[in-house]
Amino acid sequence: MNQDEAGLNYRVVKPVVQSEASPSESLPAKKAEMKECIDYEHMVKDYFQLDIDLESLYRQWSLADANFDKVAKNFVGVRMLKQDPVENLFAFICSSNNNIQRITGMVEKLCETYGNHLLTYEDVAYYTFPSIESLAEVKVESKLRTLGFGYRAKFIQQSAAKIMKNGGRDWLLNLRTVSYLEAKSSLMTLPGIGAKVQVFIPQVFLFCFFVISLRLLHTLKME
Repeated sequence: MNQDEAGLNYRVVKPVVQSEASPSESLPAKKAEMKECIDYEHMVKDYFQLDIDLESLYRQWSLADANFDKVAKNFVGVRMLKQDPVENLFAFICSSNNNIQRITGMVEKLCETYGNHLLTYEDVAYYTFPSIESLAEVKVESKLRTLGFGYRAKFIQQSAAKIMKNGGRDWLLNLRTVSYLEAKSSLMTLPGIGAKVQVFIPQVFLFCFFVISLRLLHTLKME
């Protein structure tokens, strides 16, 4: 994917289709049918939130903040991703007291160990992000410790188990429908995020999670 002055350019790389079609149905026809079911352009626009008028926001923020006005010209086009809340939550647990290189490595290990293999492209294997169910298994903590996650291993497994007890992925998604304070209170009950461990994951996590995954954009004003 890359961007130029004319627009956003991207290429879709898909797994090899394991056809279950009847002999009378060709594989190319099956692939064409699958492509029609997926609106890739909508996915890209939604993930990068391209429906938001960023230029207008930059103008507003520049008028309101002299420091933003000074640096904005060096970061044209910076957007917040509309990231999946499950991926966002566990990636942030990996980020506690950590650097970008190690965070990236940990997220990749999570995917390789507990995700599903999607495809291998140009000798690089790609995996899905693990499900909450797979991370909630008791044996996950010991496995992650052997992979170098340290104390984060416990937080990942226990948070996944807590989320499953609360209702799983639907519980996380439901936080989009409640107030800021209620969502914050709910997230603070998760191991590794609560007040007792904020030395590891500071308040900035909650702010990022609200804006990126819960889409509570009004927290930009509150925080």
